[in-house]
Amino acid sequence: MSLGQQTVSGVAWTTVQRFATLFLAFVANLVLARLLSPDDFGCIALLMVFISLSQIFVDGGFGAALIQKKDPTQDDYSTIFYWNLLLALGLYFLLFFLAPVIARYYEIPILKEILRVQGLIIILDSFGLVHKNNLRKTLQFKKISLIVLGANLIAVIIAITMAYNGFGVWCLVAQQLLISGMSTVLYWIFNRWKPSLVFSKKSFKELFGFGGFILLSNMIVTFANEVQALIMGKMYTARDVGLYSQARKFESIMSNTASTVVNQVTFPIFSKFQDDLEHLQNILRRITKVMAFVVFPAMILVILIAKPAIVLMLTDKWVDCVPFFQILCIGGMAEALGDINYNAVAAIGKSRVLFRWTCIKSVLGLLLIIAGSFFGVRGIIWAVTIRFYLVFLIHASLAAHYLNFSIFIQLKDLFDIALVAAAAGAVAYLIGAKLFVGLNMYYIAVIQIVIYAIAYLLLAFVFNRPMFGEVKYIIGTFLHKKK
Repeated sequence: MSLGQQTVSGVAWTTVQRFATLFLAFVANLVLARLLSPDDFGCIALLMVFISLSQIFVDGGFGAALIQKKDPTQDDYSTIFYWNLLLALGLYFLLFFLAPVIARYYEIPILKEILRVQGLIIILDSFGLVHKNNLRKTLQFKKISLIVLGANLIAVIIAITMAYNGFGVWCLVAQQLLISGMSTVLYWIFNRWKPSLVFSKKSFKELFGFGGFILLSNMIVTFANEVQALIMGKMYTARDVGLYSQARKFESIMSNTASTVVNQVTFPIFSKFQDDLEHLQNILRRITKVMAFVVFPAMILVILIAKPAIVLMLTDKWVDCVPFFQILCIGGMAEALGDINYNAVAAIGKSRVLFRWTCIKSVLGLLLIIAGSFFGVRGIIWAVTIRFYLVFLIHASLAAHYLNFSIFIQLKDLFDIALVAAAAGAVAYLIGAKLFVGLNMYYIAVIQIVIYAIAYLLLAFVFNRPMFGEVKYIIGTFLHKKK
């Protein structure tokens, strides 16, 4: 198989993995949310900042370093394997002894036992990291996809079974442990590599020279993404955190599903035109507009029908997360577009600039969340939403500076699309609220979906007709790329 064929196969399998895993997680979440309480989900969300940072630290950027190195040796792989394992053991025991302190910080005693069990994820993952990166290095994305899907399927089935049998929050802990444990076992089965009894200081120093930079960047981003739960957990209840985490999950599905697939393809496309800024600007503008044309109306529509949708899927006990979800969806419109400009700037080799701005935007985001915490849970959620727009504006400004792509042109393009989407939303809301006010909320939701779809397409055809041509162009470009 040629490199081009491997690349296309990799994108295809990664896309299948993404959507299949998302579907499994979505189904599991629907079932578990009906059986468990917001407090149960809140307990897990409170601890994820510690688990996520530990996982990032264990990998240490060495996975990227092994992939980036042209011909990694057996000594390289073995050295990183033992380093990952030793560091994971150290971090687990650190969390084990800190668990009582963390539980007292949140004033939730059960968190001590949960963290001590959940922390085993760090050790389980460390056994499979090198095997996973070896498969990535050799472009065996099909194997990775099958492993991830198999592990997730088994974990979901067992977690749901445990929930039906009254295990409460422990079924969520088991789900995470099973995903990590089964993945590691399958990585060893599908990849027969075994470590040698060697630890090379030379390999370590060489790989850390590249990986250390990645480690720092990943830790900053991870902390910035998880810090709101850390703050909310201290100032508010586990239930509040659970409601927020559920709202965030649903918003992420909306904002990240299309963008994840698009971002996998945009970077290599942008890289192809890195020496032709005019062409790069044109591609960037078109992709951004098409993404907005799809994402903006989707976000406004789910804001419109949020209450009946969440009550139908999760039952009445989750109704309080509706306003959280609606606020996050406002930010999701910017979040979905955030990485497109980033990928364009990265394609012309500005990695150091992007790292510097990653630090800046993470600090600004943290300050926003701290400020928002003084205005209650909704204050924090509005801070997260504002952060999405701040990140987008930073990336758009970098594209303006390094690609000569005017930020005003980009904002005007997006404003035109947003205006049409908002107008269609207003039409659907007013008709549903005024003409069908006496109907069941589910019937109203269906009526509003139909009215919204018709209104948006008609308004877009009248006021933004060129967008239909842009959509056709982008689809054609991607299909041509895959051929």
